[in-house]
Amino acid sequence: MKKLIILLLTVCAITPLSAQVARGKVFVDANRNGVFDTGEKGIAHVAVSNGTEVVLTDNKGFYSIQAPENSIIFVIKPPEYQFYLDEFNLPQFYYKHYPEGGPKQKNPGILPTGPLPDDISFPLIPGKKEDGFKALIYGDTQVGNLEDLDFLGRDIIADLATSEAYTFATILGDIVHEVPSLYQPLNKIMSALKIPVYNVQGNHDMNYDAMSDRLATETFKLVYGPKNYAFNYGRVHFIVLDNILYSGDTIRYDYTEGFDEEALSFVMNDLKHVPADRLIVLMMHAPFINEYSMKPIINTDKILAAIERFPHTFSISGHNHTVSQQFFGKESGWNGNSPHHHFNAGAVCGNWWNGAFDEYGIPDATMYDGTPNGYAILTFADNKYTVDYQVARRPASYQMNIYIPSVIRLNSDTGAANDVLVNFFTGSERDEVTIRFDNRQEFAMTRVLQTDPGYVGLYRRWESSQTAFYGRKPPEPQICSHLWKLLVPRDLTPGIHKAEVTATDLFGRKFKAFQFFRVEK
Repeated sequence: MKKLIILLLTVCAITPLSAQVARGKVFVDANRNGVFDTGEKGIAHVAVSNGTEVVLTDNKGFYSIQAPENSIIFVIKPPEYQFYLDEFNLPQFYYKHYPEGGPKQKNPGILPTGPLPDDISFPLIPGKKEDGFKALIYGDTQVGNLEDLDFLGRDIIADLATSEAYTFATILGDIVHEVPSLYQPLNKIMSALKIPVYNVQGNHDMNYDAMSDRLATETFKLVYGPKNYAFNYGRVHFIVLDNILYSGDTIRYDYTEGFDEEALSFVMNDLKHVPADRLIVLMMHAPFINEYSMKPIINTDKILAAIERFPHTFSISGHNHTVSQQFFGKESGWNGNSPHHHFNAGAVCGNWWNGAFDEYGIPDATMYDGTPNGYAILTFADNKYTVDYQVARRPASYQMNIYIPSVIRLNSDTGAANDVLVNFFTGSERDEVTIRFDNRQEFAMTRVLQTDPGYVGLYRRWESSQTAFYGRKPPEPQICSHLWKLLVPRDLTPGIHKAEVTATDLFGRKFKAFQFFRVEK
C-alpha cells in the first residue's frame, strides 16, 4: 500500500503514444489505499493542469487534458482535501509523463515513464476546514555540504520539530547550493516538521550543465515535481512560480530573473477557476524588483496584471539574503484596488552560513543588511494575512536591534557618535518607529538608508584581526532598508538612562525593545 500511495495514481491499460491526452479521476480515497475502488466518489470541479493549461473535473470527478511529452500532470489541491505525503512529507500530487526519460546530463533526471497510461487518477484525503492557519516560509536554505545541512537542522528545524502550530512549510528556492545530491538529506531533515513541504525552484537549484532553461530544471522536477503549480488552504490560493531564466551558458552559468510564457500561461489559466474573494499568494524565488538594477524583473507587469482583479493579493520571495518589502501602486502600473504587497523573506542560511561560530558550533549567519538569519511566518484568517519574521533560536519578541553608545559624553561634539540607530527587521516605508528616553515624550525616528552598524562592526573584526576566528568570513555589508535614526538629546543628566523603542508595522501591531546607556560629563 505504501508504494501505491507514493505513486498517487491508478495505471490501467496502456494507450498508444499518439493519443497524448491524459484522462483520469480525482476521487475521495475512502479506504486510503491509494487506488480508486468501486464505490469511491469522484470530486467535482477540481483543477488539473499540465503546467500551462488548467481544466476542471466534471460532476463525477473525471478530467481530460493534453499531455505533451516531458510534461507533468498535476492536481491543484482543493481547500477541504489533503494530498498523500511521501516519507519526507512531500505532497504527491503529480504524474511525470516522460516516455523516453529526461536528457542525459551530469545531474540525475527523470527516468523513462513509458507510454501515457490510459488512466491517471489522483486520490485525495478529506481534510479539516482551514479558516485560520499558519505557514512556515523559508528563504534560501542553500546547503552546499553536510556541514551546512547540520546547521540547518540545529539552527532552524530542531526548535520547530515538536510544534503543531503550522499547516505547511515552503522553501522559496535555493534549497541547495548546486549540490543536488543534498536534496534527499535535506528532505529528511525537513520531514521532522511533520507537515507538507512545498518547494520553489531557485537559481542554485538549476542544472548548469544543461543547454537550456527547460532542461536545467530536470533534477528539481525529479525530486519535487512541477516547477509551476498551485494549491489551496482555506480561502487562500497559493501559486508557486519559477522565475529564474537560465541562458544555457554552461561556462558562465548566466541567468536572468523573470517569468517565461509557460509561467504566464499557467497563472492566467489557473486564475480563471479561482473565486474572486480568495486571497492570492504568489510564492517565488526572486523578488519582483532586482536588487541591483532596481528595475522590475521580466514580465512582472504581466504577472501583476493577471492578479490585479483580485481584491486580496500578496507575494513573497527569497534570493536577496536581506529582508525587505515592496509596495506596488498606480505609479508602478498596478491597477488593483489597494497596493500590492511583496515581502522578501531573507534567507534561512543568512549570509550563506558564514560568520563566527557560537558555543554550539553554529555560525552567526547575520545577513549583510544586519538582519539575523531566520524565517517568515504567514498567519491567515479568512482571506486576510499577517507576516512575522522569526529569528533563529531567539524569542518571537526579538524584532529589532538598538544601537546606542554605552557611554555618551555631554561635552562630545562628534554628533554621529551619539546617534541612536534601530534596525527593525521587517520595517518598511509604511512603518513608524518612535523612541522615548526615560519618561520623556516620544520622538519619531527618521528612516535612513545606510549599512547596519552592528554588522559593520562584525565585518571589521574579521578584516582587522590578526588571528583567525572559529567560523567563516562573512560578506561585505550592504545597505539596509529598515534602519531608523535619531540624535540623543543633549540635555540628559549624568547617570543611567533607558531608551524605549516602539515600532508599529503596516498591520498596526506594536513591537517594543529597550536599551540602557550611561551619560557622563
